[in-house]
Amino acid sequence: RAAAMQASPDPPVREARPDRLTPIRVTLLGAKQVGKTSLVSAFVNNFCPTIYVPTDDPMLYYKTLEIPDKLHQGLPFPVLAEVEDVYACDRVFAEGETDCYGRLRNPKTFLQHDGLAKKILKTTVNERFSVSSGRSLLMKPFKEPRVDIYRPISHMRMAWLVVFDPTRRETWNEARGIVIGVLDAFPRSLWSDARKKKAKPVIYLVASQLDKVFTHEDHKVLKEAEDFAHREAQDRREDATLKFEKLSALDLHKVRQLFRAALTDVQAAGLWEEEFMPSQGAASEGSWFSPLHSPSRAADAGAEAAGSPPGSNGDCAVQ
Repeated sequence: RAAAMQASPDPPVREARPDRLTPIRVTLLGAKQVGKTSLVSAFVNNFCPTIYVPTDDPMLYYKTLEIPDKLHQGLPFPVLAEVEDVYACDRVFAEGETDCYGRLRNPKTFLQHDGLAKKILKTTVNERFSVSSGRSLLMKPFKEPRVDIYRPISHMRMAWLVVFDPTRRETWNEARGIVIGVLDAFPRSLWSDARKKKAKPVIYLVASQLDKVFTHEDHKVLKEAEDFAHREAQDRREDATLKFEKLSALDLHKVRQLFRAALTDVQAAGLWEEEFMPSQGAASEGSWFSPLHSPSRAADAGAEAAGSPPGSNGDCAVQ
C-alpha cells in the first residue's frame, strides 16, 4: 500500500498566467454627491478629489492588478479592472436628451447586465481563443478606446457598487431602489458553463463619506442599510452575491480592499467566463483567461483615449 501511495501522482497544479488579463467590469451607481467618482479616483489614481464636479457622461477607467484565484489554490489571477462611473441615478433629464456619445440619457440603462447577443458572443469567443492560443495577433479582437464612442472592453456588467451617503437619507432611499432594480433586472437564465450553475451578479451596498460627523439619525440610516443588505443577501442568496461595506474615499487602503473584494467575488462567481468559454470542442485551457496581453499597452490605449501621453499613469489607464 505504501508503494501504491508513492506511485500515485500529485494532482496537476495550474500555473499562473501573468501574460494574460481578464477584463472585469465594476459599475458604480448612486444619487448625486455620494462620492462615486471619488471612490473611482481613489482606486485608479490613489487620489481622492475633494472638490465636487458632477458626472455628466459615463466614463470608463482602467487599472491592472492581480487577485487570488479562489478556484486554483489562490494563484495570482491577473485582471484588467474596467470601472464604469456614471451620472447620478436621481438626475432628471429632458425627454430625448443624449450624452456625449449620442446615447439617450437613462440611468436605468446601467442596471442591466448588457451582455452580448449569443451570435456575437460566439464570434468573440472564437476570436479571442485564437489570440490566447497564439493563432492571432495580440489585441486584435479588442476595439481600441475612443473618446466619441462608448465601447467597454468587457462583455457585460458583472459587479455593481451602489453608493450612498448616510448623512442624507434620500440617497439611501435611492440606493435601496437601485439594489432592487439590479436584482430584478439580472436575467435568471444566465448560466456559467464552467461552474454548471447559474451565474450570479455581485452587488456591494457601500456607505460612503464616513469621514463626516454622524448624528444619531445618521447612525440609524447606516444600521437600516446594513440590516437591509444582510436580509436581502439571505433572501436572494440563490440569485446574487450581496454585501455591505462602509468607508471613506479618503481611506485609500479601504477603497483598494473594496474593489479587490468585488473583483475577487466576480472571479469566483464565474461571470467573466461567459465570454471566454470555448465553443464546439475548442481546448479549455485558452478559455480561462482573456488574451489582453500587455498591461502597458492597455494603459497606453486608455491614456491616449483620455488625451494623456501613453505610460503617463504607471500601471493603470484612465479614460
